[in-house]
Amino acid sequence: MNVGGEATGEITILMAYSDDYTIGKLCESVNREYAARHGYNFVSHVNTCDEILEWIRPKLHMTWFKIYLLRQLMRDALLRRGYSELELSEMVERAGQQSAGGKDKEKVSPAIEAVSFEGREGTEGHESLSTETDERVVPKDVSLAAKPPITSDYLFWIDGDAMVCYHELKAEKIINEGHHKELIIAEDMHKLNPINAGVFLLKVCPWSF
Repeated sequence: MNVGGEATGEITILMAYSDDYTIGKLCESVNREYAARHGYNFVSHVNTCDEILEWIRPKLHMTWFKIYLLRQLMRDALLRRGYSELELSEMVERAGQQSAGGKDKEKVSPAIEAVSFEGREGTEGHESLSTETDERVVPKDVSLAAKPPITSDYLFWIDGDAMVCYHELKAEKIINEGHHKELIIAEDMHKLNPINAGVFLLKVCPWSF
């Protein structure tokens, strides 16, 4: 695993992608420059496809690694802030009860029924997300021993195929305009997608876990 940057400060930019994804390496270099310009921390998790698939099993789509990684990092950060394992377990249990509160299973948006893997070396075609279950995602013991501790107030997630174009824009401005909410996320450019889950700010707090 390649982990870069010491995670101390107000904002940590976080990326993750498989080691065969050339676009990820290009985007990381640009996002690193943005982080350095504004004094943000930068953490990158680069793993083999086999490692990622092993961690998310029985899930099939590697997008789930984002969820597992964020939950694991959030768990570790909250433990360092004084929360106990019992308190975190109770949070997960309450969240599971709320999500199972008699609501009908949400329909999968047609826009994510099929996801293209164009640009990933050695991978062709599409993989359906419709086979995934909606079970509560519980953090697994993902081997992140080499990672630096997260002590920032916000995690700034950027997908492996995304980069910051306007380096003059500081993340603090977005946080202020978002009234320091727990989750600050934008609309997607595609009219069928209500949100863009590829770039968002997540506050380090019990709500996010």
